[in-house]
Amino acid sequence: MKITTPDGFTRAIENECYSTLIRSLALLLALEDLLSSKPSLDYHERIRKVLFGLEKSIKYVDSRESNVWFDLLEAYHLAWEILELRAALFESLRSIRVSNAESLSFDLFWKLWNEKRINRLEYYISYLDRLVFSHELFPRSRDRLPPEFLDSFDHICQRIKEITEKSNELLDEINRWFQEMIRKQYPSWISQEGDVVLTSQFLRRCLKPNWDPEKNAVLFIFDGMRYDIWDELFRPLLTDHMEVIKEYYGLSLLPSETKITRKAISAGAYPDEFDTGRAEDKLLKEGLVREFRFNGDVEVLNPQGSGVGETVRYRAGNLDVYIFELCDKELHGIKTKTLPDGRIVSQRPLALIYQQRLKDVLEHEVMAIVRNLRQDTKVFITADHGFTKVGRQPIWFDEADLNDKEDCKFLNCKLKVSPLFSRIPEKVKDNIISFTPAQLRMPKNEAVLERRTGTKITKTYQAIAFPRIGYFFKRIEGHYPDAFIHGGISIQEMMIPMVVLQVKSPDTGLLKVSEIRGPNEAVEGEELEFSLILSRSDKGRVVSQDLRIDIEANYSYDHERIQLPQKVKYLSSLAEEEIKYRLNLELEALPPEDRLKGVAKLTITITMSYEESGRMKRKSRSHSVTIKLNSERIIRRVGNLGSILGLTPKGMR
Repeated sequence: MKITTPDGFTRAIENECYSTLIRSLALLLALEDLLSSKPSLDYHERIRKVLFGLEKSIKYVDSRESNVWFDLLEAYHLAWEILELRAALFESLRSIRVSNAESLSFDLFWKLWNEKRINRLEYYISYLDRLVFSHELFPRSRDRLPPEFLDSFDHICQRIKEITEKSNELLDEINRWFQEMIRKQYPSWISQEGDVVLTSQFLRRCLKPNWDPEKNAVLFIFDGMRYDIWDELFRPLLTDHMEVIKEYYGLSLLPSETKITRKAISAGAYPDEFDTGRAEDKLLKEGLVREFRFNGDVEVLNPQGSGVGETVRYRAGNLDVYIFELCDKELHGIKTKTLPDGRIVSQRPLALIYQQRLKDVLEHEVMAIVRNLRQDTKVFITADHGFTKVGRQPIWFDEADLNDKEDCKFLNCKLKVSPLFSRIPEKVKDNIISFTPAQLRMPKNEAVLERRTGTKITKTYQAIAFPRIGYFFKRIEGHYPDAFIHGGISIQEMMIPMVVLQVKSPDTGLLKVSEIRGPNEAVEGEELEFSLILSRSDKGRVVSQDLRIDIEANYSYDHERIQLPQKVKYLSSLAEEEIKYRLNLELEALPPEDRLKGVAKLTITITMSYEESGRMKRKSRSHSVTIKLNSERIIRRVGNLGSILGLTPKGMR
């Protein structure tokens, strides 16, 4: 078959209709070639057409369950996305390098980061890394495969390390240019309003022009949700329920810290205009009084249900405010580790956090609120700040430059003297960016309780400094930042979603999809059947062409996500189609401590993709089932003697 050549692995992927073994090995070799420094792009265009094209045909082999194939398919898709994103980033950097620094604009960085989708690069690389290093990509055990495939896998691992390192260098470079633009232009955005909308301006420039206080509206504030989470995880969930009315160039205040920029959203003011120690409901009321002449109360409500990820809920007249802390809280306290090859990485990769925590909360807790919103309700979505990785080069300040060592944080430092008169060396000053408190609209004086004596003291600040890319501020020996942090100047921290949406009428569009029908409770081992009905909104009319619908489904439990076979339906305007999935579940992967709880939550998600008016559209439905577990399946563990002595039930070996 000459499967190790581009022509050979391409033909195998195109023509194999039965063997998951042959097809998986061919895709493994294709993945190696795609990640190489000189991929055979003409062949990969053919592979993409077969695997992801609109005209792809579903073969018998597609109905055969193979987790290895689905992981390889996802890895190949991610590799192609990374290839395109890196090319776009490199091309943009080439243009920036030859331009005048004075000509750099926020619009340029916004288009690069969001419209060219560079914001996803870190997440995609982390996801690919996790797929390759944490999943088994071989369809047979290694000792049953020729060495060519083992060598191919080793080359893939090495190339992922090289691509990660080079991509991080490119992202650091784009952030150095971004920092320079912020240094020169940020104060002008405060003194004179332009296209950029700061979090302190949200009430007046985003909420006020788009909301009639006589009508219902909902505001979601996500603490720490940077733009790629909105773009990649949250926006796709909303497309079936809402349409985007307007999006603003949203930007976090400096310093990009929760108590400053999140409270500025509620207050509708700059930090020198409000007390950062006050509760957000009080600040929100003052902001609504000022902007809307609101004369009611801001009620503090208890979250309904489990309230996972939800910090607080307010109601002010017809405005409901939901604040979710899932992104910020989840990322604090994650340490770094040093690998044998010298690389410093997070103990919990970005992809793991996104998929196992953030995506789950967005799909369930947040979407439970969204699905209950009435038609035509205005929905506002924003965040206070994002987060970033931190450089590893420390910068020290002389204690005489500080009111208190607590004023020195990893990504910002409040100085009681101007950097011009600071005791730090001149070469160190080149690695910091500083503003006066007035330029940032931060208070120049602050009254605080002195911890040791309990007396009230007033601290005066002359400057607020930020480290350049690659550096961080250090105040004591051995004090290093977490893997992810915020408070400084970077695209990842400062660029945030600020979006106005409106709830659509149910089932708009050509395809109508019912809710999933299935049991709400079941017993482990019981066969479960799920179904939904597809129909067309032009039902009854004579239409010559059937509507092709590509159907993907998966079910998840305990953060395990299992793909189900793909399906294709051709839907005429005169008929309805019922989509069915049957599952016979024995949740063997559940750890003993989870099994002892007695129940597990299983969620099945079915996604339909189709073309309408020249654009691809997606609709999805989810259904959750509470599974009562079989307590007799608990594994007795004595070291690993259980399976040797036959103590493990046969079905779980």
